[in-house]
Amino acid sequence: MATRINHRSDFISYEQFTRYDKPVAVPEKVRITYFTETGFPRCFVAERNGNILKNCSLSADGKSLMVYIALSRNYIGTGPLKKIITETVEDANFPNGEKRVDSVSDSNVVLWSGNSDNSLETENESELRDFLYGYSAYELAKIHGYEGTEEEYALAPLLAINELENYAKKDLSNVRLADLREKGVYPVESFVYSVDNDHSVSVGNKEAFAALLGSVSENLDSLLYAQSITSSAGDLGLSAAAVSLLGNDPLLYSVTFVGNDTYLHVLRVDGSGAITRQYAYQLDDMVTKDWLSTRSYLPTRIVDMGEYSSSEGFDFNEPLLAELASAMQAVSEGKATLLLKASNSYGDPLFFSGIVVRIKDGIDYELTFLMDNGRSYWVSFEAGYPDSVQQGFTEGGGSGTITSEAYTDKDYGEI
Repeated sequence: MATRINHRSDFISYEQFTRYDKPVAVPEKVRITYFTETGFPRCFVAERNGNILKNCSLSADGKSLMVYIALSRNYIGTGPLKKIITETVEDANFPNGEKRVDSVSDSNVVLWSGNSDNSLETENESELRDFLYGYSAYELAKIHGYEGTEEEYALAPLLAINELENYAKKDLSNVRLADLREKGVYPVESFVYSVDNDHSVSVGNKEAFAALLGSVSENLDSLLYAQSITSSAGDLGLSAAAVSLLGNDPLLYSVTFVGNDTYLHVLRVDGSGAITRQYAYQLDDMVTKDWLSTRSYLPTRIVDMGEYSSSEGFDFNEPLLAELASAMQAVSEGKATLLLKASNSYGDPLFFSGIVVRIKDGIDYELTFLMDNGRSYWVSFEAGYPDSVQQGFTEGGGSGTITSEAYTDKDYGEI
């Protein structure tokens, strides 16, 4: 609670100082300017310059400055009493070799025209501005609360490095893989291979190779590398490798990487780790996308529409519609061709031809194609809305099936 003092009265203010919320001694060179908003620029000034004191005295412990504020002879107005703390230190970079920093703060005194409260002595605390100049790193650490010795402070970086090394050696087996992935850390696996003069690849431990491929194919976040110690530079050659599962019964994997012979190698590996087939391609023989585009070559977008039911048609979910819309957009812009495939209820593959794409107003998509029985099928939908899908055979396309009794299995075994 503020102390009310008559604006014409004399009183004593005990000033203490803090830096970073820690009590500090009274600065060697400090000025305190008291004022009110109503009386400014009138003010009352107390100052310490070493052993020279003006309107103040220093406490025995050097932690407080007793300021004798004589308002009976200095009118500075009424209202909350404010103060400007000006601390000065030596700095050759500033005029007269002195650097000054001001801090404005409130006091717990209100000057008014009524009678003063019982006490004419007040205690005030002022926070000094950040004044790093002239303090060592150890002294600043002490200001921030460091309690060790200067020797301990000097050794702290070395101790921290040692602690980090110990941390790096700790067992991380109980750390979740998802936590590591969030920090961009992924498990890394590798296999060792060799390349013969005819560019054929061989792998040493087949069982370990099979187990590695099984693990990596199930964990898409693993990074796989092909490793060779017979590179042309004579060093440890590493190349990123891609692995995919081609079949479960029997197990069959595909492994692709660029070898130390600068050939692109594609391996077919069975469940025992044996290479059943392999291909090697010279990188110079491969074409780039730019090369193909200059020759009017268009890449083919393949969309698998899943299982087709003669009674229900296709099941168009949101991911399938998004893929289909993207492919249709590429076709409409002349950037690709489109191949549609599906399967029947028995798992037999179905392929469709005569594909026609129409997009209206960038929203309404319409697709027509020929089924393998020769009938024309159509699909329309609004991008992003699976409920808007409509599909069926086009009118007048015929049934595609012979039903007349005039035709028998004797005359036509299969149509």
